[in-house]
Amino acid sequence: MPNANVIELEACFEDVLKYCDAHPELDFVKYFHPRLTHAWKTYKKAMQDSDLKFVEWRHEEEEDRMSWKHLGVELAAVQRQLKRLNAVGYPSQKIRHWDEPALAAVVDDMIAYLSERKGSIEGAPEMIEKLKQKVARASTEARDESVVFREYQRFASNWAEALGSMSAHLWSSGARCAASSANETPTTPAFAGLSRSTPTMGSFNRYQGRPVLITGSSRGIGYALANQLHAQGALVTGCARAARRETPFPEYSVDVSDPVAVAELAATVRRAHGALDLVIHCAGVLGPRRPLAQIEAAAFQKVIEVNLLGSFYVATAMYPLLSLGASPLLVLMSSSVGRKGRATWGPYAVSKHGVEGLASTLAEEWRDDLIGVWTVNPGGTATAMRAEAMPNEDPNTLPSADDVAGVVLSECEAFSLDQTGLSWDVREFLEA
Repeated sequence: MPNANVIELEACFEDVLKYCDAHPELDFVKYFHPRLTHAWKTYKKAMQDSDLKFVEWRHEEEEDRMSWKHLGVELAAVQRQLKRLNAVGYPSQKIRHWDEPALAAVVDDMIAYLSERKGSIEGAPEMIEKLKQKVARASTEARDESVVFREYQRFASNWAEALGSMSAHLWSSGARCAASSANETPTTPAFAGLSRSTPTMGSFNRYQGRPVLITGSSRGIGYALANQLHAQGALVTGCARAARRETPFPEYSVDVSDPVAVAELAATVRRAHGALDLVIHCAGVLGPRRPLAQIEAAAFQKVIEVNLLGSFYVATAMYPLLSLGASPLLVLMSSSVGRKGRATWGPYAVSKHGVEGLASTLAEEWRDDLIGVWTVNPGGTATAMRAEAMPNEDPNTLPSADDVAGVVLSECEAFSLDQTGLSWDVREFLEA
């Protein structure tokens, strides 16, 4: 429903929830219903709060700025009158007054409709005149640049998109379920709550046309993830300290250890997409490979700033965008040395232990917001960082970055909220 207004989306969403209530036994309903219900409640509460802010702001204005609302009221009155006259074919859309372009378009259609039927519809000339008067007043009203008003419009647009996307996913998944053979059922989770094959829930491309962010996208696993997602039709935004000049997706030069730069990236994504469904944080540095007693404080601090504080900055800056996403998920890249310390991996191992703690805390804090959080250990992979860490290792004995990215995205496709907080290893899947 790309051109639907918010009221139409609300009606669609209510129909989806009724369908879920009527078919609780279906696997895809079990998967979507909790997040759909939560999204609906959150949406209604937030819209109510935003309406109150909008009204408060309107009352603070010195001039009467309600001409668009008056136009909407007049349009509704004309629609009611036409209904009483049993007219057919007239524009009947219900438009919120702040959706000015949509309201103007429907009013134009109504004036054209009435103009063609002046002789057959009682009171048509009077209706046309009243609408034109309201249009004239609304068109002379200056476009307001109030921060509250812009935020209100952006919020409504973001949620309309999210509601429409989630509804589309539900129906798409449902159609695929109906077409599946009777014996095609989800497999028992094979490792740590994850499933290697989930036909009814992972068969659709979850991220096609949806906004995602990949940090560290200029090389290695981050580059492979960004390219695979782009090839699948996702709206990819990438970032790296040294962004590539030519990529099939927008990539920005961002140092994740700089909270201001990360906040600016979040603002850029917000302007472009308004929300995020998926964030995979790959940006990081290896740091010195020596015993901790031999490492200078400045070198230790640099690794912590990039790997741990960078993860914190990315997670917290992207939280508002994830909260508006459809089944949102944050993935933080970890390491085996982040779960069990290893000699000479000092600053890197310490930073990844911190990432594990950060992720488990966020998973608990964000559970009620229906935002999932994972840490993923890719294991040894044929990348430049691995070559730096293990210069004598044969890269041909290691999985490629594309192999690892494929596993990560396969599991992201099948994500459900009951898996939040998991720390899992890619090798468990590659070696199965």
